[in-house]
Amino acid sequence: MFTIGIGSAKIDSLSGITVISGIGLGLSAVVCAPFVLSKLWDLESQFNTHKKSVWGPVARWIINAKYTIIGAVQTLFRLKRECGGSISKIMVYPIKSVGVGLETDEWEVDSHGLKFDREFMLSTWDDKKEAYIPVTQREYARLAAVRITFRKTSSESEPLDGVFSFVYPLKDDDVSGEFQGKSFELPAVVTEEYAVENSSSKGLHPVDLFGVPLTSYDITRALPEDFNDQLGIPKETVLLYSSTGKLVKTGSPASRLMRDLDSRFRKSLFHDYFPVLIFSEEDVKDLVIKAKEYNIDVQINFKSFRPNILLSGSKAPHDTDNWHQFNIVSKINPREKHKWTVGSKCARCPMPNVDLTKAEMDKKYPITNTITKYRRIDPGHRFAVFFGIYGIQHDSGYTIRVGDSVEIVSRKYMPFVDFE
Repeated sequence: MFTIGIGSAKIDSLSGITVISGIGLGLSAVVCAPFVLSKLWDLESQFNTHKKSVWGPVARWIINAKYTIIGAVQTLFRLKRECGGSISKIMVYPIKSVGVGLETDEWEVDSHGLKFDREFMLSTWDDKKEAYIPVTQREYARLAAVRITFRKTSSESEPLDGVFSFVYPLKDDDVSGEFQGKSFELPAVVTEEYAVENSSSKGLHPVDLFGVPLTSYDITRALPEDFNDQLGIPKETVLLYSSTGKLVKTGSPASRLMRDLDSRFRKSLFHDYFPVLIFSEEDVKDLVIKAKEYNIDVQINFKSFRPNILLSGSKAPHDTDNWHQFNIVSKINPREKHKWTVGSKCARCPMPNVDLTKAEMDKKYPITNTITKYRRIDPGHRFAVFFGIYGIQHDSGYTIRVGDSVEIVSRKYMPFVDFE
């Protein structure tokens, strides 16, 4: 009896070891499978095309599983995150689609993205939509000639505040050189008194921003009387201001279980949709090379793409295509990190074809023709061309600076989806 008992214990022990070993091997196989499969079949090549494939969703699931495992291991063992480069330029556009932007060395991030970015918009009324719609450089390229400066009035310890100055050309001015033009100012912080004083019509007004609704105030009296005429935009154009903006639901870092709570979403003002546009110097350099390869004659300026943040030091052109979350790390205090989520890749309109030296649309559309040849990469929007990504901030009330580094928290392939 005693001998049999020992034998049974040995058998039970061996069975337990076998089960544990089997579980371990199974888990190892599950963990290793995405890495092996992605190498064997070059699955990532499935995502550099606009063509739909039966295997596309499967390949995306496998690759994303690999990225999830990598992220989990990095978090578990506190491994150093992958470097995504550093901030080389910061650009702010106080009036949507006016000028080439205000370049600055540092700027505050608020609940809408970069503070004061696109808080104003030129607009005309659309009877069919029963709402105001944007006036942009797509149709009125001369708006690109407006020069913008900022005079800061707040101290270092106070929230960012100041006055924006705009110099606009007269009809006969040659915008390819320096022009004297005329100027006007807008306060960065619009008070209720200022809005009432400069309103040409009372109350809130509906806006349709590419299918997304929001409300705004009319402050057209803040514009010089000859502004519309000198810039060649419709005489009925008004200047709108928004303090509340619109909800950013698509790609939001908010939990889908909390989607009914507005406070869980970030907001943007007169942005096309997402708060911040990001791409890299490497993306631009690659575009220059591609234009030469395709024998397309064009002078390329990163400002044509109207970024908020330009990165340098990316490991490859368009490395951001599969970024999911990233941190902006302060150069002053490396312990200070602020998380961002990528909402979407940026589908491009013809606006980058505006010749910024002449403030004229190049009707040959050289930039669009170039990126069409190699940046139709998303089956979720098959005929769109993509350049850059949109970022959504997780928190606010901090300052980003040129020289801040970016670390990649996670990667994920996400097909383009329509905005909510």
